[in-house]
Amino acid sequence: MPEVDQDKAGPPRPRVVLLGASNLTLGVSTITQLARAQVGGPCDMYIALGHGRSYGQWSNILGRKLPGILQSELWEALGKAEPGPTYALITDVGNDIAYCVEPELIARWLAEAVAHLRAHDAKVVMTALPLESIARLGPKRFQLFRRLYFPHKPLTYEMMRDAVQVLNEKMRDMAHCSGVRIAEQSGSWYGFDPIHVRVQHWNAAWGGVLAHWSDPAGDGRGVASTRVGRWLSLCTATPTERILWGMEQAGVQPSRALNDGTRISFF
Repeated sequence: MPEVDQDKAGPPRPRVVLLGASNLTLGVSTITQLARAQVGGPCDMYIALGHGRSYGQWSNILGRKLPGILQSELWEALGKAEPGPTYALITDVGNDIAYCVEPELIARWLAEAVAHLRAHDAKVVMTALPLESIARLGPKRFQLFRRLYFPHKPLTYEMMRDAVQVLNEKMRDMAHCSGVRIAEQSGSWYGFDPIHVRVQHWNAAWGGVLAHWSDPAGDGRGVASTRVGRWLSLCTATPTERILWGMEQAGVQPSRALNDGTRISFF
C-alpha cells in the first residue's frame, strides 16, 4: 500500500460530540446544521440523545430504554476514532433532577463526562439551567408538567426548586475548574413549557450556545433550515444500544451521512 503524503492528506476532520435529552432530540436537525457551520465543514458527529435521557443511569420512556450517557458506547467509539479538533455540547443537564437524583451525584456525572471530553482536548460548552424560566414556574404549572413528562416520579415543587439552585452552583464551580464554558439560557426562549426551547428560537438559541466553541465567543454561524424529513431521519436513527418494547436493538454506526460528507453516529 502506498504511503500517504501528509502534505496532501489535508487537515484532520473535526469531531463534534452532542450530549443531551429532549431539547437535543427536538432540535437535533437545527443543532447539527449549526454545529457543522461552526466547525467550518464536514465533520464526524457523535450524538447521545433521547427524551428523558439520563447522564448516569438507564431511562425508560414509553417503552424505550436507553443507557445513561456515561454508560453508552460513545466514549469507546470516540477513543477509537481518528484524532482531530474536538468540540462538545453538554445540555439538558437538569433532566436527572426529575428522576430525584441528588444534585451532588448529577454534578459528579457531569464532571466525568467533562473529563472524558477533556482527554480529547475538546472545547466544551455546557448550557446553564434555564433559571429565568424556572423562576416563573409556579407549583400548579410544575405539577402539570411533572405529570406529563415524569408521571411516576415523586418530585415535588420544593425539591425541584432547591435541587436546581444547588446543581446550578455546582455546575459553575466545575466549569470554572475545568475550563468548560457556560452558555446562559434566556428566559425569552421559553414559553408555557418551562424546559423546552420554543421552535422559533432554535436558530438564535443554539447558534449562540455553539458560538462558545469559538474564541472569543461570537454570535454563531449559519442559519439552519427546518425540514421535517431531515428531522425525522435523524430522530429515527437507531443508536448502538436500546431496548424498544422489550426488544434489544443495535444500530451500526455511523448511521447517517449528510451531503457534504459529514458522518453521524448515535449512541
